[in-house]
Amino acid sequence: MAETGASLAVAHGGVAVQSRRLAQVMTPRGGVVSEARIASMSGAMITACVGTACVLLGLSVIWRGDASETAAGFWPPAGASLLAMLVFPIRRWGWVVAGIGVPTVVGLTLGLMPLSSGLLWAVANTIEPAVAALVLLGFISSRWFTRGRLLLLFLVVAVVVAPIVGGAIGGLGTVIGYGDRWIDVWLPWAVGDGLGVLVVVPLFMKYTAGAVKRRTSGELGALVVLVAIATALRSSTSERTAQRCFRTSSSSC
Repeated sequence: MAETGASLAVAHGGVAVQSRRLAQVMTPRGGVVSEARIASMSGAMITACVGTACVLLGLSVIWRGDASETAAGFWPPAGASLLAMLVFPIRRWGWVVAGIGVPTVVGLTLGLMPLSSGLLWAVANTIEPAVAALVLLGFISSRWFTRGRLLLLFLVVAVVVAPIVGGAIGGLGTVIGYGDRWIDVWLPWAVGDGLGVLVVVPLFMKYTAGAVKRRTSGELGALVVLVAIATALRSSTSERTAQRCFRTSSSSC
């Protein structure tokens, strides 16, 4: 991982830091992405990588239907956005923000969302990880830092508070573009983004006190199962909601 002045890494169900300066970015198989490779990435490459990751992760959950309905419940791009802001130094966040906005451009181009909704969603998807990353990176350099406190802060800020902030902004986009009630959109957004952070960040960042240890097949399998379960829960929730709406509409006819 490129040096950012602070670091976050996740392993064995917890969050910790390898040092006050560096952490390691892992592949799903447990290999390490070298610091030199990350530091040598151009701005355009950062945008392309972040944008591609967000688009692919987003398509993995919105392929079933309308973006305003299927994105709620589990939104893995939220984790990818936070991961990128933790990996790259703040001075390069402009390129990260450009990558986070790529799904909005794709969605608007394909007619998947109204312009007003897409713009507000892009703002929410940028502010949310920035809030979490700034708090986490600032805490690591403080005198209050301990591994246990960092874990608690990650769960409170990155998984709960930041998604609530993002949901408050993104919910306005859904209200304006789709006419839904804000209160009905805000909570699913917060839960979906929080779950996305909780799944994606531990998948690609890992704390090691000494030599790097590759993930075993069992660890990789557990991560895959976790993602599959989260996606299935999101899908079943969306289907039940659609069925209830259909029955309600039919009864009123």
